[in-house]
Amino acid sequence: MDRIGDRSPWRRNGARAVASILAIAAGTMIQRGSIGGDPMPISGAVQNLGGAAVAILVTLALGDYRWDGALALWAGLAWSVLGLSVGALSLLVWMTRHQGATRVSLLLLIVPPLAALEAWILFGEKLTPVQIAGFVLALGGVLLARMASPGQQITAQRPGKTRDA
Repeated sequence: MDRIGDRSPWRRNGARAVASILAIAAGTMIQRGSIGGDPMPISGAVQNLGGAAVAILVTLALGDYRWDGALALWAGLAWSVLGLSVGALSLLVWMTRHQGATRVSLLLLIVPPLAALEAWILFGEKLTPVQIAGFVLALGGVLLARMASPGQQITAQRPGKTRDA
């Protein structure tokens, strides 16, 4: 259990969050670049192979290989394959090809708050004020970044200075 004042879990979780965002950005850039011209089933297969490799490595590292065949396991597998792999990845690939990697990556930043909101609606999970504030902050940042036209950059301006000066 974490002690109060022990910052190592915060550092580990922060590092995981940064690594996740970098992985999302890298995957989106790869999708837009090297496999951007491939048919969607091919690019989906490449992404699924990458995900399977990570899952196999984690399974081997943790050493938990059992398969119990329960209905919940089969339902979770069906959702993972059909809902996430086929549906969500196809939508991601389509959006990346039509809107560009940067704009799609911005949308991926609101996935965690939306998942928390879904857990609140479906499972009665409790949302804390910090989570709600984070949701508002993430949504505001995404909306602000998406309002800029593709060629326009949002730049900070010093008080009292004008752009023309």
